[in-house]
Amino acid sequence: MLKYLSLAAAFISLFSAAAYDLYLSPTVADNVYDQVRYVMPERGIFIPTRSQVECGQVFHLHIAVGIKEPLTEPLKLKGAIQVKNPDGSVKIVVPETVMIELPSGAKGIYFAGKDVSGEFEKKDRFGVYEWTLTVKDASGGVKSASAKLNLAESISDNAPMDRTEFSKFIMNYYRQPQPERIMAALRYFMTEGDAEMRSRQKNYDPRHVLQAFVELFKLNKQFHDDLARATSGAAEPHRLYYALIFAGLGKDAVMAQKEVIDPQVQVQIGQFAGKDPLAFKKVVLPAHLDMLWAEFFITGRFAPVQKIVDQLHDRKGINVKDAQKKVKSGAKLTADEQREVMEHMIQIAAAWSLGSNLKKSQLLGYYMETVLRRKLYKSNDVAVNLVGIIKQVKSTPRSKK
Repeated sequence: MLKYLSLAAAFISLFSAAAYDLYLSPTVADNVYDQVRYVMPERGIFIPTRSQVECGQVFHLHIAVGIKEPLTEPLKLKGAIQVKNPDGSVKIVVPETVMIELPSGAKGIYFAGKDVSGEFEKKDRFGVYEWTLTVKDASGGVKSASAKLNLAESISDNAPMDRTEFSKFIMNYYRQPQPERIMAALRYFMTEGDAEMRSRQKNYDPRHVLQAFVELFKLNKQFHDDLARATSGAAEPHRLYYALIFAGLGKDAVMAQKEVIDPQVQVQIGQFAGKDPLAFKKVVLPAHLDMLWAEFFITGRFAPVQKIVDQLHDRKGINVKDAQKKVKSGAKLTADEQREVMEHMIQIAAAWSLGSNLKKSQLLGYYMETVLRRKLYKSNDVAVNLVGIIKQVKSTPRSKK
């Protein structure tokens, strides 16, 4: 039966609105609360809504209420949520409880501190499910909002994907989730994309693409069966790629698919001894930055870009230019100097990538505003360098493409 993972709770401030209303927005996006926490109230947020899901796919019903005029006294709303199933039967999801408590002077839209999230199971009936939220104030006034989701037998779109669509799919997933195209994206990468990238990029490293797939399959466990079947007969290096993806998904995902995953892929997974080879605690390679960007563009979360911002602090020791001069003179770099050069390269790469991606992502710009406004940085030099990057981006004409 339909399994609920979390239910509605307290409300927190969001953004200004012109009317009193209730909102119930269905989505599979994973970063709504990061937007509320790190973008609001200075900026509005974006929730990509969803009309259909399939069994095993986690969905969220986000709840908000709009206040037209500033409250002259505290407001307490009691509410309940019920769902109408495809067969017409109705079930209470959240019994009547206090959902909203707002102080005097409140105005605008207030967002639920927790959503109603859940997933359908294989025994659930296909068809349209409709949730209705009804709230009542102290005077007896009633407001309602509803949302529908169609439980489909399959949402997969297996049409072939090319390089351009693959790039857009990865870069836009957090703002336009297309879970139905995940398997097409995986098929393109394994059959064509990996070879194309290897031929086009001098120092090709596939880890950021693999990290993107780990994040995609973490968000969409309904495709774990398909992922396991795709491992059948895989040759190197793709056998290793599949092993790395499953290792990133964790032991439970591997155990659930142990009867399906190709035996040779299972051997490689076993060699990882339960660890995720793609995971890292500290950024020590430029490739780690690419992996953090992959996580951001799939999930839209704040944490990966915070780690990238942390790399902007000024480094001590030998820099890249001085190291090049020393090597040209015939001298060798010490181990400490090699580490210092790598740290300097990471700082340069972090600054360049932030500047480049700020031109592509409005949400990233909002996050950077918050970093500066709330002083979410480790040292003042990080703030100075970040301000410089933002100024340079704003002064650079945007491409007409």
